[in-house]
Amino acid sequence: MSGLELIVASLVTFAISAVILALLGVRDPKRLRNLKNGELPLSSGARRGLAGLVLAPGVVLACLGQWWAFFIWLGATCAAGWVTAQALAIRR
Repeated sequence: MSGLELIVASLVTFAISAVILALLGVRDPKRLRNLKNGELPLSSGARRGLAGLVLAPGVVLACLGQWWAFFIWLGATCAAGWVTAQALAIRR
């Protein structure tokens, strides 16, 4: 795999995971309960399923043996989780 293919694979898999992480953050039950705006949170089954989908791109990279792309995806996805949590934090 060339360098450009590695970067593209990492970015595509990261984008998939980041979108799902954002969805999980926006529909988090604790955050919605504190906002008291009446939005319904995701069910626990839906949250578990989405959590599995967040990890799926990394599993695919690992199964394909693309370890550099996997580690780039892992670091970027962890950072995206922290950024999402900070961006959605309730300011008091």
